[in-house]
Amino acid sequence: MIHAVEASVADLVIVPLQDVLGLGSSARMNLPGTVSGNWKWRYRPGVLSRELCARLRSMTALYDRTSGFEERYFVVIQRFAIHLAVHSNRLHV
Repeated sequence: MIHAVEASVADLVIVPLQDVLGLGSSARMNLPGTVSGNWKWRYRPGVLSRELCARLRSMTALYDRTSGFEERYFVVIQRFAIHLAVHSNRLHV
């Protein structure tokens, strides 16, 4: 799926973290038509590796989405994901 959205003509691409990590359907955030059991998936610290960032960077370059995109944005994204993981037990959804 990541390749498909990266190859699209959209100005902005947002890829769910579950797809970035290559997780299956068991990591879905919600299941349409169900009342309970939704929104329980949580990011686990340490799963965003340098190798994973390099793979995303490579895809971003392959589909010419690097214009104005600097290394620091990958760091910001990773820090944001870590912040969400640390504080996810405080979220009341």
